[in-house]
Order: sequence, then C-alpha cells, then structure tokens
Amino acid sequence: TKKIPILDESGTPQYLLGISEDITERKKAEESIRKLTLAIEQSPVSIVITDVQGTIEFVNSAFTQITGYTSEEAIGRNPRILKSGETPAAEYGRLWQTISAGGVWQGEFRNRKKSGELFWEQATIAPVRDAADTITHYVAVKADITERKKLEEHLRQVQKMEAIGQLAGGIAHDFNNILSAITGYTELSKAILQPGSEPFEYLSQVMEASGRAKELI
Repeated sequence: TKKIPILDESGTPQYLLGISEDITERKKAEESIRKLTLAIEQSPVSIVITDVQGTIEFVNSAFTQITGYTSEEAIGRNPRILKSGETPAAEYGRLWQTISAGGVWQGEFRNRKKSGELFWEQATIAPVRDAADTITHYVAVKADITERKKLEEHLRQVQKMEAIGQLAGGIAHDFNNILSAITGYTELSKAILQPGSEPFEYLSQVMEASGRAKELI
C-alpha cells in the first residue's frame, strides 16, 4: 500500500491518497521458491544444474559433502572435474546424445572426489525447458552408492566361494568313489598273492598312496 498526500495551493496537505496492490500471488510464489530452495539445500542427494554447454551454475550442500568441492569451486566449471577415467567415454556420449535430444538419462559413474578418493554415483540427468519449450539447462540428481557397490561386490565374492565349494565338494565325492574302486581291487589282488612277494609289495604301495590321496581329499 502506498499513501500520497494531496496538497492545496499553499502546499498544505488536505487529503491522503491511498493506492493498494494485491500481492497475494507474488507472496505465494515467493513462499514456493523459499520452500523449494530449502528442500534442495537440505536434500540428502547431490543436485547439480548446468547450462546447455555443461557449465555448472548451481550445486547444493550435498554435492559439497559428497565431492569435497564447494559451490565457489564448482560453479563456472564442468562436471568433468569429477571424472576418474574409469567411466567409458562412450557412456558420456550416450548421456549427451540423450539429454540434448530432450530425453532423461539414468546411469552410474565411477567418479573422483577433490581428495582423490574414488566413489560411485547413481545419476538421473534431465533437460530443463523454458516457456517456449527450449532446453535452457540440465539438472542432475545424484546419489552416492559406494557402500551399496561394496556390498554387491562382497556378495559376488561370497557367491563365487560358494560355487567353488560346491564344485570342490562334487570333485571330492567323485574322486573318493574312484579311490574306493582302486583300494577295493587292490585288496582283492593282494588276497590272491603270496605275502612278501614282489607284486604283493607293489600293491601295498598302491594302498598306501591311495590312503594318502583319501586324506588329502
């Protein structure tokens, strides 16, 4: 509301003119922006906004917590500052081809923090359009999935060991069956030979070797 005094010929205020403007919608818009800003800043996932060339224009607090780069260090630079060299170049090509055509790209990155530590990120990157439906920016929402990757790798190793154990158990079972045949026929052969004879002693060595093989299995 604005109040304007109306003066007479001598300059003395005679009336007060009041002008009011309904700013309800503006206040609602300001409150909506305030809530959105708080939500982005307090989000547990990393949020990055770039222009159409890929230059960073905004990062939230989670980005700094995860990568080690402050907003001042990141703004004006390209997200390639996080590249570790372990994500195939072809994947970046597919990414840009998708988002520049107006699509949404989802995938994983093996990135590098400011400290040099490697970490895994799961990302969703989408274009932002203006009222004329022209792409003006890109927004990336990324989550640190390093711990999940470690658990997945541990599970894979456990599964490998279980498979090796099953294979070894099967081999041991079959080999024991073979040894049983060897020792069985050796015992039968010794039974028809004269103890102390040369063939008898040879078969005794076979039995001894079979016993060691069984212990090894």
